[in-house]
Amino acid sequence: MSNWCLIHKLLGIGSATTIVLAIVILFTTSATNAVTSFSWINDPLAFQKGSDTTAAPTSLNSNIDCHAQDSSTCAVPTTYGGASQNGTVRLNGTEVFRPVITYVDNRQHFLGVPNSATVISYTTEPPYGFYLYFNYNFGSSITRVPVFGGGIQYQINRPPDGKLVDKTNRRLAADYGSLNFSKNGQWMVVSMPNVAMLRVNLQTFEVIPFAGGFNYTIGIDPAIRTAISNDGRYAAVSSKGFNTFKIYDLDTCAPTPNTITGPVLCRSRDLKSFINQRLPGYSFSSNVEFINNDGLSFYGTYLVGTNRKTAKILIGASGSIAHQLDLLGVGESYISGEGAFNYQSGTDTADNKCHLSLISYPYLIGRDLNYNSYHSVACSGGRADDITNSGLDYRGQAQNRTILRSERTAQDVDSIFASFKPGYVNQSDFVSRYQPKVILLSIGGNDIGFSKIVTRCAAPWELTICYSNYEDRLELVREMNNQVFPRLVQTYQTIKSAGAPDSRIYVIGYPQIAKPGGNCALNIHLNQEEILFSEQLISYLNTVIKLATLKAGVSYVDTEDAFNGHRLCEAKPGSVAINGLTLGNDAPFSFGPIGNESYHPNDLGHQLLENNILATTHNLTDPMPIANLSIIPPSEANLGILNAPPSGRAVSALQYDDNISDNLVFAQSSAPLIVDGSQHALKPLTSYRVELHSDPVILGSYSTDATGNLNTQIQIPTSTSPGEHSLHIYGTNLAGDSIDVYKSIYVGASSSDYDGDGIPNSSDNCVFIAPSGQDYDQDGIDDACDDVISEPPPAELNQNPTEQLPTLPSQPLMPALPVSVGTSSSGFLNQDAADVLDLVFTTFPQAPAFVNQTSSPASISGPTFTDLTYAHQTAPTQSLILNRPTVLSAKTNRQTTNSHNRSTKIITFLTGGVVATGLAAGIYRKYF
Repeated sequence: MSNWCLIHKLLGIGSATTIVLAIVILFTTSATNAVTSFSWINDPLAFQKGSDTTAAPTSLNSNIDCHAQDSSTCAVPTTYGGASQNGTVRLNGTEVFRPVITYVDNRQHFLGVPNSATVISYTTEPPYGFYLYFNYNFGSSITRVPVFGGGIQYQINRPPDGKLVDKTNRRLAADYGSLNFSKNGQWMVVSMPNVAMLRVNLQTFEVIPFAGGFNYTIGIDPAIRTAISNDGRYAAVSSKGFNTFKIYDLDTCAPTPNTITGPVLCRSRDLKSFINQRLPGYSFSSNVEFINNDGLSFYGTYLVGTNRKTAKILIGASGSIAHQLDLLGVGESYISGEGAFNYQSGTDTADNKCHLSLISYPYLIGRDLNYNSYHSVACSGGRADDITNSGLDYRGQAQNRTILRSERTAQDVDSIFASFKPGYVNQSDFVSRYQPKVILLSIGGNDIGFSKIVTRCAAPWELTICYSNYEDRLELVREMNNQVFPRLVQTYQTIKSAGAPDSRIYVIGYPQIAKPGGNCALNIHLNQEEILFSEQLISYLNTVIKLATLKAGVSYVDTEDAFNGHRLCEAKPGSVAINGLTLGNDAPFSFGPIGNESYHPNDLGHQLLENNILATTHNLTDPMPIANLSIIPPSEANLGILNAPPSGRAVSALQYDDNISDNLVFAQSSAPLIVDGSQHALKPLTSYRVELHSDPVILGSYSTDATGNLNTQIQIPTSTSPGEHSLHIYGTNLAGDSIDVYKSIYVGASSSDYDGDGIPNSSDNCVFIAPSGQDYDQDGIDDACDDVISEPPPAELNQNPTEQLPTLPSQPLMPALPVSVGTSSSGFLNQDAADVLDLVFTTFPQAPAFVNQTSSPASISGPTFTDLTYAHQTAPTQSLILNRPTVLSAKTNRQTTNSHNRSTKIITFLTGGVVATGLAAGIYRKYF
């Protein structure tokens, strides 16, 4: 027998004793079923107050979180675009907010649901509040309609899929001022005037009346502020007019009757008395939201004497609102450490190519600032959507973006958070859960396909200069201005909202990668015009990023000159901070045969970025700026990047999308073409033209389905030359704009011979490009596809045939007991340590090493560096860990050491961005 059946039987007996017993059974059983980890109803609460602010952030109704576009427009981020408070929407890939006219009353009565494709229409029939109607999939529900006198609007063109009703299909009124949603867009909470507070499942439209209603008939504005957790379990209700603030556990609610005339019984807790104790003078709250299931935030207004003040408040479980991290890295490849290698376990697999490096700059900064706790959840290939999209339909970056957030179990998600696994859930949820003191954020490059642009420009098969005309560049500038800029502002605002009141957010710009007019190595493949273009592109992208930070009120960190002296075409071999074109580490080539590490910072680059960031931000202590909502993108007039001859062709609205097809496809074969229609406002049941460039080849026209998605196969022509190409989808979107959805792909001649040179991949020194026949650094990789070309081993290594070098392991170098290298008199190999050190770091470029130190000074070039001594000597004072130092030079020096005349070397290192010279001797080498 169920608990409620037992209660009903007891209630049927009718005595007061049995009624009390029934209620006791209800609460006891419900509490047992509901309690998992933290219970809002029973457990002790923690409290945190941020600094006072002039006012709460802008919201739709002092309740629904939105992102300010300007002084008069605030928009909710949805899967199809931004929905404003006045019934307008700006579709993805478009520039203008346009009215939405509803089906139910043919008026501009439209509301968006955060991180969802579901939309709400309403009518004003009831005496208090609205009647609500729901349509799934906004993009397939609207038609573009011309407006008399000019302009367009969107008309919802079909009946609702559901409406706010009880089980008898009786419509339930809803108060707009109390309306709020869970961050994932699955749940809604709203006041039914004079009756009850309602929780609504926006997938099934099931309703629970979980709390008492507020009286709207006595001349008092209830001013209700609400929130609902992502799992739908907890709802918070605050009323200024009725002086209350409670939280409800909806797992404990009694069954909902067929006809809703009042609330059902649910367990609750009074939060107002708790807040009053910790915030004297507390008056009312606004902008209430769950930062996670165990933490609640709001802006509390309180009085100090006669002065009214407002501050962001966090309450909940102590572990959910306290700073659980000193630092968190968030973003894409330039912050994940793509190209620095030494990837975190689980981020360099067939299912996960986040390439999160343990020597990326967030980890270096956390270590060098002696932070107690620091992590990074950055993932190579990340876009703004991968940071902000907490919706149930978010597919992550790992597992080929095939797993929906809604398909992951609660245990799976908890494991992802506990292990800081990047690539599976949106990164802003890590910010919500761990409330870091400092957030380092790098995003924007992948939203325009920056690394793919550079790679395509660098391709030796690109016979023309890429982006050589005005129209090519204008499309790119407009993509950054009209799409990337608002996307970045929204991203920064989302991170601010998710973080703690005193979190410091530093947005890291992009460094210049190559020197115009320099001397380029064979792995660069950029001509001077293309290097100049890359410099202009990076500079302009940084300008857009900086303006977006000013609008959002977060700090911008200028790293544009961080690699000066170490850029491509500038630095000597071994001291370059950026990888050239490389095979990379992506076997079996998830990103195509050209490694995603191409043109990304190496380990030296991340050390230089660390130095730049710490110096610019005064060791991450700079305060956050005040948001300036009047900021707009730069004008197109007099932009240096647009200084190119016109071609006269028509200009389309570019929309980069790296997910529309595989990165590696083959001539004579079919390839998938999959486009999420909501991301680009594609029209349902509409034909779009697909082309393959460089020399345009029309691959065919293909129609979207009833939801606007495109899912088909395209045929790559036999005549397509091997190499980097771009795939383009042309047509018009729901707004009537001409669009160009595109991405870069590599077309291989065959699966066994990518570049079609007749040499099988298994035997080819460079599988994607013709080898140069040169191997300057003698590392076994042809210079044409070697990521880093360093100095070759010293020539004298093999001059003495009686001395054999130590056999180096074929396995990757891993931490283990050290093997000493010293003199034969101590029982070790008789080999000069500088030679061994040079050999180790050129043969195994990711190898760490220990070098014994004493306090004796050495010949110095730059900051103080200690004398390196032989391992067999006594009393070394410490060991210095050198993570891939670059040996710049090693000169023989005759000297006396411990009464032994011998030749040794003066070795010059580059490590941590510091050039230092010391007497080289015994080293420790760590390997299995």
